[in-house]
Order: sequence, then structure tokens, then C-alpha cells
Amino acid sequence: MPVYGYQARDAQGKVVAGVQEAASESSAVRILQSRDLIVTRLTPLSSDSQRKTKAKRKHRKVKSEDLLFFIRQEATLLDAGIPLLRSIEIIANQVNSLRLLEALEKVKHDIRSGTSLRDSLSRHPKIFPPLWIHLIEAGETSGNLPLVLDQLATNLEANMNLRKKLVSAMVYPAVLIAIAIGAVLVFLLKIIPIFSKLFKMFNAKLPAITVVVIGISDFLRVYFLPIFGALLVAGFFAKRYLDSPAGRAFRDRTVLRIPLFESFVRDGILARVSINLATLIKSGVNLLKSIEIVSQISGNTVYQAALLNVSHDVQQGKSLSGALAQNSLFPPMMVDMIMIGEESGRLPDMMSRVAKYYEDRVDTFIGRISTLIEPVILVFIGALVGFLVVAIFLPIFSLSTVVK
Repeated sequence: MPVYGYQARDAQGKVVAGVQEAASESSAVRILQSRDLIVTRLTPLSSDSQRKTKAKRKHRKVKSEDLLFFIRQEATLLDAGIPLLRSIEIIANQVNSLRLLEALEKVKHDIRSGTSLRDSLSRHPKIFPPLWIHLIEAGETSGNLPLVLDQLATNLEANMNLRKKLVSAMVYPAVLIAIAIGAVLVFLLKIIPIFSKLFKMFNAKLPAITVVVIGISDFLRVYFLPIFGALLVAGFFAKRYLDSPAGRAFRDRTVLRIPLFESFVRDGILARVSINLATLIKSGVNLLKSIEIVSQISGNTVYQAALLNVSHDVQQGKSLSGALAQNSLFPPMMVDMIMIGEESGRLPDMMSRVAKYYEDRVDTFIGRISTLIEPVILVFIGALVGFLVVAIFLPIFSLSTVVK
């Protein structure tokens, strides 16, 4: 049966895109309209277009965007009544990641052999994380797989947005600092030597700051490559250490103690924990299993250990809020919201509210830090460059005396 790619608007006016299997274009439009969608574009996905799509695949790495596309389309196709195997075949013809395509080809083979979607995906742990496996298992068990996949897509989108916010807060200051370091190196390695030769020609008596700057310049010109090589080697071994269990533990403890950024890092972790916990509980995964899964994807070994302790306390009969209250890593506001959710029977909703609260705190921090750090870094760069300029031009002002 022909397959059509479509773009449409839902009842709220939001643009949605996907694929629809139908006997003809008019049939595809009727199916989409029955789902309260206003079709704005419909494109047949013929074998030629599929071959062109495959030819356009440019990257091997599986990006978050690739996973979001896969899970969102899978939810849409299953909800439209397309069989699981056929839906994966349709999506496999559209993915842009070669590695994801290879995994989906193996998944199709497994499903043809009678394997469940959960077991098929679990054979590719480097692509499909544990959160996915347990949610899909819950969806298959309850018979609500399309709904669970849609919740998973929403969860992945929320995590992607949170990650982008966290990265953006770090990237901008890093870029400014890198530009400052580059400018200073160019000044010391290229510009200072020119003026140094000029001063020697006139045998000028140099101020102390000029002597210091020229000394630093001469030192870097001789030892720059060895220093740069040593930094590369040190960075390599530092990365190896930080990738080890002991190194990850040290890194995770350290980031929770960095002045100014401490609350920002904690808020990001709490938002991620709350988003994923809400999704798991809402999808029918039992509380203990949900806490264990979230501990693995918290992104911080300190919180991972704390959540495993919470899981143990819950297993011993404590409420989730009571177990969280035992650890200072979880603030009173979070504990109180979860307690209200437990008492009212609306724990997933309250967890979602907690996640939204900490996401808003992350947004607020990013806005403030961007406003504060930019002028501080610019003033620092200006002062540093100004110091170098003064060190060079002070002797020039006295050159007229030397010439006379």
C-alpha cells in the first residue's frame, strides 16, 4: 500500500508532520481529516523518493533528534492503525542516521521472528536507553503502546530542551574566554616581538611592566609548543581519569560545590529526575523500578547513590516523600509537592509540576548569568588587553627623548 508524507495542523493550530499509509492520496487526506488534522502538504513516498532519502543520510552517529523522529513517528503510525513491523519499515526509509538504520533493520528481523518491540530494542543498549525499554514494556503489557510512545517522545523532547539550556549556559562564557585567550596569545607571540626589536634598536630603557611582558613573550615563543603538547597530554589523561568511576565521582562531587553554579547544576538534575520519574509512573512502571531507572539516568553519581538509597527506603515501607526528606540533596519544596501528590493520588502530575518549577529556575539562571557574566568577562578582557597595550606604548612615549 502506498505511503504518504504529510504536514498538517491540529485543532490547536500546531504544525505536525508524519507519514500515512493509504490506498490513494484522497484516502490519506480523509484518514488525516478524521483525526482532526488540516492537511497542508501531502507527498507520495515512492521507492525513488526513498532511495533519495537514503542517499541523503550524512551522519553515522545517532543524535537525539534522530531518536525523537523515530519515536514520534512510531507513535503516530501505530495510533493510525499501521502494524508494528510495517511502521518500522516506513520509518527506516526516512531516518538520517546510518547507525540507527542498521539497528532498525535488525529490529525488523527480530520482530518478524516473533520478538517483542521491547526485547528487540533492548538488544541495542547503546542506542535505546533503559528508560525506553521499561516504558515500552509497560506499553506492550497494558496495550497502550501508542500512548506510551507519545509520552516517551514528549519526555525526550523535554530532556533535549533541558540539555540545550544547560549547554547554552556554559558555551557562551567558554566562547568568550577562548576568544580572550586567543587574542592574548596573538598579542604575545606576534605583536610584542615586533616592538621588542624596535626597543632594542633604540636601546631604550624600559618600564618594569614592559620588561615583564616582553619576558613572558620571549618565554612563550621558545616554549609554546612544549607547553601546548604538555597541556594536550594532561588533557588526555584528565579525560581518561574523569571517564573512570573514581573520576566521575570526583567530577560529580565537584560540580555540586562550584560557587555560583551549584544551584544551577542541582536544579538541572532535579528537573531531569522529575521529568523522567513523572513519565515512568504515568506510563504504569511501578515506583521502585521507576526510581532505579531514574537513578541511572540522573547524570550525577552523587544523586544516583541518593536515589538508590531512596529506592531502598521505599522498599522498606517508607513513602517516596518520606524517603526523599531523609537526604538534603532533595529540597523541602520538592518533598512537599511529592507528599501532596501521594496524598491526593496525583503523584505523576505533581512530579510534572516539580519538573516545570526547576526548568523555570534553570531558565531564570541562564538569563541572569548571561546578563552578569558577559560584562564581567568583557571587562576582564579589556583590562588584560589594556595592560598589554600600556606595557608596549609606555616606552614609545619616551622614544623621542632617546632619539634626541
